[in-house]
Amino acid sequence: MRDAGCQLCLEIDELQSSLTSASMTTHIKFFFDFKSPYAYVNWVNLQRLLKEYAGQLTVTYHPINFSSLVKAWGSTPTSEIPPKLAFIFKDVYRITKNRNMHFSVPKKFPFASGLLLCLSSAAVGGLDQRRIIEAIWNAIWGMCALRLRLCYLMNLDEHLSEFG
Repeated sequence: MRDAGCQLCLEIDELQSSLTSASMTTHIKFFFDFKSPYAYVNWVNLQRLLKEYAGQLTVTYHPINFSSLVKAWGSTPTSEIPPKLAFIFKDVYRITKNRNMHFSVPKKFPFASGLLLCLSSAAVGGLDQRRIIEAIWNAIWGMCALRLRLCYLMNLDEHLSEFG
């Protein structure tokens, strides 16, 4: 079974088919966690739509810790269930291959995304929020030279917890 991110894939496809050359503007609230490969796929699709329908789409980005939500609902995060995680990686690989997108699994997975989510918030990123989010996505799931630098940030979460 696909996670909520995959449902968003379908909704983005529907959104694309509903957009016309009319002068209406559609607003999207994009909730994501950098740990979700489906959210990465949707990020890439959303950026393509923003270029294709410039002026017709606006987006508010909402970083959110999916694992905390899942645990609050009394369930186990997918990253803690090896067979489900293997299926998700295979599924996302198929999706990205069909859509001509680059996809690579991070060397350290699952990883602590808390600091990355904070860095990508509107409160911290301000007007650069979209560019910060894009750099993080590319460093984790996409092809990017920043990957090594981001590994330091992912470990920084662990080091900061030592100080309370």
